[in-house]
Amino acid sequence: MAKRKREIENYAHSGKERANNPPVGLVTPETDRDAGAAAYAYDPHLDPRLDVEVERSDDGEHAGKVRVSVHGFDYYNTRTGGIESGGSDRIAVWMLDPDYDGRSLFPRQVFFPMTGAHDGWTRLARSLRTEIDQSLIAAYRGTVSLPFAPGEHERAAVKIVDDRGIESLKIMELTS
Repeated sequence: MAKRKREIENYAHSGKERANNPPVGLVTPETDRDAGAAAYAYDPHLDPRLDVEVERSDDGEHAGKVRVSVHGFDYYNTRTGGIESGGSDRIAVWMLDPDYDGRSLFPRQVFFPMTGAHDGWTRLARSLRTEIDQSLIAAYRGTVSLPFAPGEHERAAVKIVDDRGIESLKIMELTS
C-alpha cells in the first residue's frame, strides 16, 4: 500500500510572540546577577601540567641522542580548588613516543616507576615465561628514558598516568 504524502505546513506565525523568549538586551552587565560570582585562577577543564626535562648528549656512545626525565606533574584538586604538585613517586606509568607525529601516540618506551622488584616488567616476564634483561628492568622502573635519536618529526610526547588514574600529556620539540 502506498503511503500518502502529507503537505508540510508553514510554521511562520506572524504577529505572535513567544512567551519564553526574552527580548534582546534584557540582561546587561549591570543586571546580570551571575556576573563576577566566581573567579577561578585555574581552569579545572585544562589538563594537568607535566614537569619534563629534555637533555641532549654531546659525547660518548650516545652523542646526538636525547634523554627525557620526568620530574612530576601539577594537577587541579577539586576538593581544595587549588593546584597541587605530584612528584615522580606518584607516577604509576609513563610512556615515551620519541617521534610524535602530532596525531597518534606510539609509545616506544614504557616505564613503571612505582613498581617494586617483583612487579611491572618482572611480573610480565614471569607471566610470559620469557627472559628479560635485568638491567633493562631497572631502567624501565625509573623516571629517565633510555637515550634515543630524534625522529623525522623532531617531536617527542610523554604521557603519564598518576596513582589516581589521571592521564597527562606533554609534547616537546626536539630541534637543536
